Amino acid sequence: VSIESPEPWLSAVGEAGDHSEAAAAHFWERLEREVCSPATADPPSVVYLVHPHFPTGHKDPRFAERLQALVGKADGRTLFAVDQTYLNFTPRTEDDALLQRLASESESVALVRSLSKVEGLAALRLGYALAHPAIARELAGGLPFSGGLYISEVALAGAVAALCGRGAGRHREAVLSFYSTEQRRFSADLAALGVRFVVPSLCPYFCIRASRGALDRAVRAGAAIQCFGCVPALGQGARQDSECWAVCLVADKAANDETVEALRVALEEESQKSQFPSWMPNPMELVRPFVGS
Repeated sequence: VSIESPEPWLSAVGEAGDHSEAAAAHFWERLEREVCSPATADPPSVVYLVHPHFPTGHKDPRFAERLQALVGKADGRTLFAVDQTYLNFTPRTEDDALLQRLASESESVALVRSLSKVEGLAALRLGYALAHPAIARELAGGLPFSGGLYISEVALAGAVAALCGRGAGRHREAVLSFYSTEQRRFSADLAALGVRFVVPSLCPYFCIRASRGALDRAVRAGAAIQCFGCVPALGQGARQDSECWAVCLVADKAANDETVEALRVALEEESQKSQFPSWMPNPMELVRPFVGS
C-alpha cells in the first residue's frame, strides 16, 4: 500500500505540537480506500504501520480502535503489521492493551517489537512479533532457512533477561532516564542555534524545520539528521522553496554534540550566503537617505 510518508502528520501539526483529529481521520480514510475500496480488486497483502509514529513521536490515542474497525472491513484479506519499536518510550494506555488483545485474537494483526532500544540490545539485532498462533507459524515458516535462522543461545539468554530478568525494570528505567535527560540537553543546544522545533516527542527523536541547504550541509558533515521531501504546511511562515522537515535522532552525548556543531556551522554558512560581500555596498543603505524626502 502506498501512503506517502511522513504525511499527513507533518503537514497538519502546529508549532505547539497539535496533532489534529482531522489529520488522523484523513489518514485512516485514505488507508481504508487503499485496502477496502470495491475498486481494489487486489488489496495489499501487508500494510506496515508505525506506532508510535516516526518521525513525529506522536501516539494516536485511538490507534487500536481505528485499526480494529479497519480490520473488520478488510475481511481478512490484509495483514496489518504494526511496528512498535518505540512503544516503551511512551506511557501505556488502554488503547495499547486493546491493540495487544487484537493481535492475540485476530489473524489480521501482528505487532513487531524491538529489543535494541529501551532494552539496549542493539548489537544483537533481536526483536520479536506478537501475533495469533496461526500467523506466528506462518511467519516462522517464512524466515530464512525455513524458520531455522540461527540465533546463539547467548543472544537468546540476553533477550530473555532484557525482557523479564530481575534487573530488567531497573535497566529500562535507567535507559529512559538517560534519553530524557540527553534529549532535554540536546534540544536546548539546538534551540540556542535558532533551530525551530515542530512537535514535542516522547521518543528519542524530534522534528525540526530549517533551511534545506543548511540541513543538507549538516548531514554531509556527519549530523544525525534525516531530511524529508515534504515541505512545512502552508500558513506556518515557511517558504516552500527553501525549508523542509527533518528529524533529529537522540544518541549519546558525543554524537549529539557532533550534530549540534555540524548544524551550527551549516546555519552560519547559510546565513552568510544571504549577506552582501564586504566590498559591495548594501543597496538599502544607499536608498535610505532618500526615503521620505
